[in-house]
Amino acid sequence: MKGRRRHSFPNGQNRYYEIPDSDRVFPSIVRLINVTLRGQPKDKMDQSDGGRATDHLANERTYLAWVRTSVTIMALGFVVAKFGLIIRELSPSSVTVPTHVSSAVGVILVLIGAVLQGLAFRRFRRNRARIIQGSFESETGMENVTSSLILLISVLLVVYLIITA
Repeated sequence: MKGRRRHSFPNGQNRYYEIPDSDRVFPSIVRLINVTLRGQPKDKMDQSDGGRATDHLANERTYLAWVRTSVTIMALGFVVAKFGLIIRELSPSSVTVPTHVSSAVGVILVLIGAVLQGLAFRRFRRNRARIIQGSFESETGMENVTSSLILLISVLLVVYLIITA
C-alpha cells in the first residue's frame, strides 16, 4: 500500500506524507491484522487436505470407546454363560433351572457385543471418509442401536434373575 496520503488540518492547510510498503516493512504484523480482521485465509481453512488431525484423533477416540463397550458386553456374556456352570458344579442338587438358560443368555450377550463391534468399525470407517471429504454429518444410528441392545440385555438379565431366583 505504497503511496502518498493527504492530511487536512483545521486551518485549511494540507500536508502530504509517504506511506511505506507495509507488506515489506512489517509482514508478520500485517498478516496478524489481516487474520484478526478477516479470519483465517481460505487455504488454511480448506478441509480438502484430508481433514485436521484433531478430527481424526477424535474419531479414533470415539471408535475406541465403542470397542471398550463391546468388549465389556462380551465379557459380561462370558461371565453369565460360565456362571451357570459354576452354580451347577458347586451345588448340583439346589439348581432347579437348567444351566442352558445362562449359557443362552451369555451367548446372546457375546453376539450383541460382536455386532456392536462391527457397527462401531463401520461407523469409524464412514466418519473417516467423511472427514477426509470435508462433508461430515452427525448420525444417531449407533446410539439408537446401542440403547436398544442395552435395553435387550437388561430385559434378558431380569428374566434370567427371575427364572433362577
